[in-house]
Amino acid sequence: MKKTKVMRISRKESRKLKILIEGHKLDQGEQFVYFGNLVTEDGRCTKEVLRRIALGKTAFSKRKELLRGS
Repeated sequence: MKKTKVMRISRKESRKLKILIEGHKLDQGEQFVYFGNLVTEDGRCTKEVLRRIALGKTAFSKRKELLRGS
């Protein structure tokens, strides 16, 4: 129950969900990573594209010394 969250995906308005399990209300998340892809509650991929670009920049900067001539 501590790790369990709920998310509603919709391009229209974002409503809060009220889901109770054994009297405990589940938290609602705005985004999460599922099989390596960022899933957001608006269903768009803008944040995923920006996240992938940032990951690429980080990986490239770690290997920058390979591109320098010695």
